[in-house]
Amino acid sequence: MSEKETNDLQIHFKREKFVARDEPVDIFHSFFELQGEMYSVHRRFGLVSRFEQNLDKNFSHLILTRYDIEDGEFIPRDEKILRSTGTDPRVISNGETAYILSYLVESFQPLRLAVRVLQLPSEEEVSFYELPDRPLGKNWQPFIRDTQLHILHAFDPATVYRLSMDGSMDCISDQHLDSTITAQYDSYSQHRGGTNGLVGDDGNVYGFGHITETNYSHLPFTWKITKNGEVSRGEAIEFSELKKQGWNIRDVTSCFIQDGRLYLGLALSERDWFHAQRFASLLVSIPCEDASNIYDSKEKWEASNAYEGLFKTVKTIFPSDLESEILCTDVLGTRLCADGIGFIAFEKKPLNIPYNLPLCFQVTYSSHLPEEHLAGFIRIPQLKGALPAMPSFFYRLPGTAGREEVAQFTLEPEGSVDTYQLFIATRGSHMRLDNIRVMEAKNV
Repeated sequence: MSEKETNDLQIHFKREKFVARDEPVDIFHSFFELQGEMYSVHRRFGLVSRFEQNLDKNFSHLILTRYDIEDGEFIPRDEKILRSTGTDPRVISNGETAYILSYLVESFQPLRLAVRVLQLPSEEEVSFYELPDRPLGKNWQPFIRDTQLHILHAFDPATVYRLSMDGSMDCISDQHLDSTITAQYDSYSQHRGGTNGLVGDDGNVYGFGHITETNYSHLPFTWKITKNGEVSRGEAIEFSELKKQGWNIRDVTSCFIQDGRLYLGLALSERDWFHAQRFASLLVSIPCEDASNIYDSKEKWEASNAYEGLFKTVKTIFPSDLESEILCTDVLGTRLCADGIGFIAFEKKPLNIPYNLPLCFQVTYSSHLPEEHLAGFIRIPQLKGALPAMPSFFYRLPGTAGREEVAQFTLEPEGSVDTYQLFIATRGSHMRLDNIRVMEAKNV
């Protein structure tokens, strides 16, 4: 991939891969400079179902990669497993010393969670734990001020701590922010950590966080910490062209300024990380001389057309967003039906998908019935205006004996068609409907 530049925005690194269940995922590349070399640390983990409890498959490593840079493009030179445990890493570096922060499970029986701070190049490390008066929080965001390591701990309340490698934490700011909204599925604030922070010439600290609209939809925003420790949130950044291409999760991982440009790492996925799907990592940059420009940088990230055609478009239809005519339970985007005969998921409104091209549908589901039994079916009416234009497309769903399977089929438009509707039925089986992906057939 060559460096792509349009309207001052440049793309320096791009990695994209479709990952099937039980395969390893490489995602959340956090980029940084250390002693004259460019590195990233990212997470490699096994893609398992939310409903599968298999610790052998549920590994999560931290991978350190060193890069050569040729004409602005970051080319991986070598990599190694930095630690065999850890989740999405955040990094801050002053050029000579880097600190990598990641959550990990130290034990399952009893459950013991920690945030590990790993210092490079010494590889000294220390773990921080939850205390009665200090929740562990979500996604600590590191920054260095006056040579000392700090973190933006959370946004509700907005708390800032100074950390020491002896394991001590000193709270230097604690405030309530207005208009804080809690995510329904986990009771944390929707505003959560993203990148590291950078200190501007004005003495304030600037960075990027992400908004968790749902567990399968994230978008970035900017934040600022004043010299007095007051935290404020900037505007959300849609990255609308990436969203059009099917990236419903657009997480920010890291930022740094080098040679008059602000670099931003992005971790992209079609939805939450328990489903077979595409994953992608990007490193992009815009002209920027000082970190204080981060707070109002929305238009520079949005205005560029450098993202156009960067990825093939995949439409994700979340089962829990559809209607049903029988009793169902929705769990974080997945729909469960214990019994009943009828439509487990349907959309009366026309689907927002291309209608004049051959389309490939991938429906991930499971049923307790054996393979020789009919577990359900998919019906897709082809519409002209509000009326059927042609006979409905029909696809049988056999039982899976409890295994997760992908029903894949191609829909060819016939005659004059405006759009489609979608109906998925169960015939009395215990059915789980996990995911629905739609794309141009030529892109499969």
